[in-house]
Amino acid sequence: MQKKRIILSFAIAIAFAIQSPQTTTQDKLCSKEAQKLFGYNPQGTILVSAKEDAPKKILLVLHGFGCPNAEKSYKKYFPGNKKYLPFFFNFKDTLFFNNQNGSLKKTKGALAINIGQTPDAQVALFYLIKAWQKGYIIDIYGHSRGGAVATIITDMLANPDYYINSWKKLEMTKTVPYLFGIMRKTIIDKEKIKKLRKSVEKIYMDKPLMNMQNIISPTVELPLSTATKYKRSEKQPIEILEEHVRNKESFDFHIILAAQDNIVTNHSDNQLKNLCNQAGWEIKTTASEKHNNISTDIRNAVNS
Repeated sequence: MQKKRIILSFAIAIAFAIQSPQTTTQDKLCSKEAQKLFGYNPQGTILVSAKEDAPKKILLVLHGFGCPNAEKSYKKYFPGNKKYLPFFFNFKDTLFFNNQNGSLKKTKGALAINIGQTPDAQVALFYLIKAWQKGYIIDIYGHSRGGAVATIITDMLANPDYYINSWKKLEMTKTVPYLFGIMRKTIIDKEKIKKLRKSVEKIYMDKPLMNMQNIISPTVELPLSTATKYKRSEKQPIEILEEHVRNKESFDFHIILAAQDNIVTNHSDNQLKNLCNQAGWEIKTTASEKHNNISTDIRNAVNS
């Protein structure tokens, strides 16, 4: 009798599972691998749905500086999203500086600051590669510092030779013979990188950081580059976009600016608008929205 009850309960559970709607689950992606590569766990997460009509496209969310938690920010900004499977993670400085207790951990976060340069872009690229390897098509959303990171990602895809160490770190490589086949060496795999680039479609940039020199003076930039991961020698995002225009790179940028931006400033706005006009990229200035609020246009585009 007891055995029959167990079998009956098991059958009911299976039937309920089949008939019940599938819920969203979290795919905690490659935490150990990320920890090994970057020295911390960025907590990269895809919100995966098993429903048949679930989105087939990823929205890789690149948060701004000072964002306390990427997942909470995503849910706040895009509560009605049905178009994408959301994919978010935390940059190192934010994770330690905002979310950890103790002066030592906060100092560790502060020393990791690079404000949207290559160290941040490497982490984003790591997750971009993982999404591509799972077969997803990807759109990117970058707010403020995240917009700078999105721009650097496009440079890494367009000019991989400039970022050889990053591609090697992320194992986008292949082994080839040289010296008449006697020896072999490892080089970056440009065919893989081309395929990765094709998986990226729209790039939304919301009040993006275009030039750090608009924000800080040389007297601040020097000690910042000495004490943290920020490098004065790196290309500024606006310079990368200039190169894209000159080289006729085919990225699909959608950019929103604030009419009065008290964070990243408006010093690069006219230059950015000219570049967008030349390249055919979409750009719009909003009069009423503040820097830290997601733009209504982008929210509507994502939530529609």
